[in-house]
Amino acid sequence: MQKQNRRYFLGGLAGAVAMLGGCGFQLRQAPEFHFQRLWLGGTSEVLVFLRRELARVSSVKIVSNPAEAEVLLEIMSDVRRDFAVGQTPYGEVREIQMRSTLTFRLWAQGQDPLATEDELEQYREYSYSETQALAKGDEQDLLFRDMSQSMAQLLLWRLASMRP
Repeated sequence: MQKQNRRYFLGGLAGAVAMLGGCGFQLRQAPEFHFQRLWLGGTSEVLVFLRRELARVSSVKIVSNPAEAEVLLEIMSDVRRDFAVGQTPYGEVREIQMRSTLTFRLWAQGQDPLATEDELEQYREYSYSETQALAKGDEQDLLFRDMSQSMAQLLLWRLASMRP
């Protein structure tokens, strides 16, 4: 009986693999860029993660002179805030919401940069306890870092959609 169940399971698994292959399913690939030279301006932790991702997945060269670039990305501001969103009846903070807002301009050489300003926003929530204040501070740092990495991924896909 156990041998027959195994045979049914393997047959079902083979059928599922065949159906997924037939529908065009494939894992997400690295983005393809339609330019060779990129200029990055501004200061933000997001740019550190973006540089790392670009070096890992593409052959795009980051140039230091904006006149040499085909596509330009300038970080205007990177604002991080946290708010108390949940309290106990005694007024103690129990839940905190963190927001990270990145304002940037992304344009191709020859376009008007003022018309291309855009914004990304990420938020996370976590529980808070006064007795674990130091650990919660470390958790907040990790969550802000995670938001910066997520924004770098979003910028990477925006860059892939650029056609100079």
